[in-house]
Amino acid sequence: VEVPENCVPAAIATVSGDVYLPALKMDGGLTLATTSGNVGIEEGFELGGDMSVATTSGDLTVKGSFEGDFDLSTTSGGLRFSGEAASFKAESVSGDMDLSGSVFAGRTELESTSGEMKANGLSVGSLKIHTVSGDVTISGLESSEIDVDTTSADVRLKLSDPDGFRYDLKSTSGDNRSPYGSPSGALCRVRTTSGDIEID
Repeated sequence: VEVPENCVPAAIATVSGDVYLPALKMDGGLTLATTSGNVGIEEGFELGGDMSVATTSGDLTVKGSFEGDFDLSTTSGGLRFSGEAASFKAESVSGDMDLSGSVFAGRTELESTSGEMKANGLSVGSLKIHTVSGDVTISGLESSEIDVDTTSADVRLKLSDPDGFRYDLKSTSGDNRSPYGSPSGALCRVRTTSGDIEID
């Protein structure tokens, strides 16, 4: 499925087919559901409302800009997002997540089972992460608040301003390392079970 210019669909659903959204502007929100198909959203795509995406057995590549919230659920597929949204929520099962170069002005919630989570350059209003059996590696992170819970996973964060946080770190069967930080700084809370914590 390829959406042409001047078309404003409210919803797209496919089975065993790919979806491609080219560089165009669309008003309103959009709901997208796919099974056994990949989704590609091209750089230059702009959506004036919220976007909801649910994929099963397919990869998702997003380079667009979204004035509203972006809500994603994916099973057995990878996610690459390098765009902008008001807020961002993603739940992933059996797939890796890469958010390099993304900007989310509001709250960002990321949940992953059996998949790695990474980003090189990520700016968010606040960040909440929960993972099971998947490492978290984020560099160039800008956020006013950080809350991470992991099981069987390592956490490595490189912050843009590491001295501006106060750190509350606890790991079971793992090592912790972080800067001294500031007692009056924003909270960076990390909990791991069977994993190391490394913050720079």
